[in-house]
Amino acid sequence: PIAETLMLHPVALHLLQILLLTASLHSTRLSDSSVSNLLDVSRSVLSKICEDGATDERDLNDFLRLLLSVSSAEKFAAVLGLAHWTNLLLRLASSPLNALKTKLLAVGCLERVLPRVATNDDLARTIVVDSLFQLIADCVSPDVKIEKAEEETAAKKVATVSGMFPILLNFEASRAVHCHAVGYSVSHSVADN
Repeated sequence: PIAETLMLHPVALHLLQILLLTASLHSTRLSDSSVSNLLDVSRSVLSKICEDGATDERDLNDFLRLLLSVSSAEKFAAVLGLAHWTNLLLRLASSPLNALKTKLLAVGCLERVLPRVATNDDLARTIVVDSLFQLIADCVSPDVKIEKAEEETAAKKVATVSGMFPILLNFEASRAVHCHAVGYSVSHSVADN
């Protein structure tokens, strides 16, 4: 076996990428065990990249982009759909340390591989889908909370005109149909479209 530290060398990474691309193009001629062994080496290299941070984000993104392209081959997609690969891709997608591009590439790989997961492994598929929905909820929920807080703050901001009655600051004249103020009468009719 090749030492993992040697596999992180840039030349070795490029050779592994060339080997993966070539194997995916000719995957029909390869045995399932050959594809599995090649992807096992790739997974150990990708895990090492993630753990050590030994390479920059660009190398990680290049590797994920490569996985995205080789996942179009049926044999590769079958191996990439296994639990250890989906867990690694989920970990990449949910890590707060990774950039948005890395997360999107990991989700893209999952998107391509998930439909090809064996139909008898519905539990694994359900776990991945639930994890993805939780990831989406975690990403969206802070924005929703901020929007709700802003709406509540805007609704609480009330100004007083001549101390007579409260008017909301976010008043929209186009929605007013008929308004009365002390000493003033303002009418506005909404035109039918």
